[in-house]
Amino acid sequence: MGLWLVCASAAQAGIQAASDPIFNSRAQTLLESVQGGGTDLPLSLQTSRDVYLFITAGAAYTEVRALALPLVPPQRLAQALAASTAGTALAGRTVTWSADDYSAALVQEGHGQLLARSAANTVPVGALVTGLRRAGFAPHTLLRVPLYASGVSLPPPRHRARAFNWYDQRQVAGMGSVHVRASLSGTDIGLLLFFLIFVAAVGMIGLLAVVRVARDERLPAETRRQRLKALPMNAILGVFLLYTPLMMAYLRTQHPLAVSDLWFSSSTPATLVPFLAPFPAILLFLMPIATRRLETRHLGPAPVAAPISMSPEETAIRQRMARWSALPHLAAVVGVAVGLFLLPRKSPLYPVLHPLAQILPVVGAAVIARLFRRPLAAFTCITPDDDLTWRARQLGMQMGARPQEVRVEDSSKAAHYATITNEGGGRILVSRKLLEAMSRDELEFLLAHQVALMQVKVPLTPLMLLPVLPAVLPIAFAAWILTGHRATTLFSLMPYLIPLMLLPLLATLFLSRRGATLEARRALAADRAALAVTRNVAAAQSALMKLASSAPASPGEVAGMGALPPSLAARLKALAEMPPSAAGLGRRGNR
Repeated sequence: MGLWLVCASAAQAGIQAASDPIFNSRAQTLLESVQGGGTDLPLSLQTSRDVYLFITAGAAYTEVRALALPLVPPQRLAQALAASTAGTALAGRTVTWSADDYSAALVQEGHGQLLARSAANTVPVGALVTGLRRAGFAPHTLLRVPLYASGVSLPPPRHRARAFNWYDQRQVAGMGSVHVRASLSGTDIGLLLFFLIFVAAVGMIGLLAVVRVARDERLPAETRRQRLKALPMNAILGVFLLYTPLMMAYLRTQHPLAVSDLWFSSSTPATLVPFLAPFPAILLFLMPIATRRLETRHLGPAPVAAPISMSPEETAIRQRMARWSALPHLAAVVGVAVGLFLLPRKSPLYPVLHPLAQILPVVGAAVIARLFRRPLAAFTCITPDDDLTWRARQLGMQMGARPQEVRVEDSSKAAHYATITNEGGGRILVSRKLLEAMSRDELEFLLAHQVALMQVKVPLTPLMLLPVLPAVLPIAFAAWILTGHRATTLFSLMPYLIPLMLLPLLATLFLSRRGATLEARRALAADRAALAVTRNVAAAQSALMKLASSAPASPGEVAGMGALPPSLAARLKALAEMPPSAAGLGRRGNR
């Protein structure tokens, strides 16, 4: 006992409280498996002397986890475990302790090396058991060795789980040290290379598609530029939609276990996620750059829009608004970083930090827009136009719609961009630039188009809620933990919950594309309805071309008819293909 006290005093400096629960989901799953039978370990701890000693021995890591009844001080258990490591490869390693459902202590060691092909490890099983016995404990030992590893002079396992061979206390009673070796097979390395080759192959296919579109001289330059903008995102979207399920399926196999062991000294394949997940992100940087270079090479530089002329006061306010808009995103990044690296997982703030970080940019943008709405309103003047309102109502009588008012916007953007938008409630907003750029017949077609949009309804409102769905599950998880449920029970379901969390994201991507298709059909239907009333094909085509040339370069900057999904070429082609009777050419002709 005196020897143990000396060793315990020497090891005291290497003992500290754990930041994360030691009795986590993996430990709980292991304990439930032990309690299910198949080993000679007791189904439960009976006295304060009884200790579960779980030893997991990989080729490049050792993990020793001791569990005792809650009435045992966890510091005492950690001291005993630290003393038992003296003179072994675990000596000098920090022993952590925590008081959860069990008093728990943990010591681990790893010597994995990135790109290593083989590794060997020596686990002092006998020293650990002897040290705990000297401290007055009665350890019930379970040794786990991965299936891909080979243990020198190990007997046949008592139990074989999905990923480990189990050796119980009868089999390890006479062991001194266990030597474990492992090496990566050609299949292990080939599967890792597959993911990198897969991303590179999709990127090459995307670049070949970019080259083909850029060289297709049968298409107008404006159409080719629009398609070149969509191709990189389609390639990146395709990579993520295919790569994610492939990676999840790979992580459910045995192959990533050996890689996690030899490279990262870990017993869980989830360690490979930070290594594999960035592969598709390579395309996020390379594809847009390569596409812009190919577009410039084949189509020349993209036309640069003239800058918007603003007063110094408005420029200062917008610059201040841009600086404030960056704060919610910065706070979200800081929140995620604090949650990952600084905040203990047993903290009550941990489960709510990540959902808040997801919602903060959206809420922050809405709050900042509201705060700056009044200062920016001083530079915007919106006035009703009686003549345009009367003309819109006349068109509405012919089309079965009820437009209420047409208003004209005077602002720096309204003087720069030609836009016309449907504000809802029968109100139409036009910019001052539009009135200056359009003739009377062209403006009549654009008004008729907006009136027709009031009649052509597309159920897009549910699609606006879909981006919120991926944040619903993390919020539900936080509510689960904060209402007193066990976090370990929830985390044990993560292999099934992660695909479930991906479903709203995949549904959002699919339905957003579907919504764009429906919106395109809605715009073309409104063009046909407007042309049937105005009966002036030349004015309609001229209005669309002027609108496209004077519309914002980014549809998200100023919403308008130029932001609708159909390209200008598609809309002009649809107008040209309308039969004369539908266009009314025989009755009014071109004015």
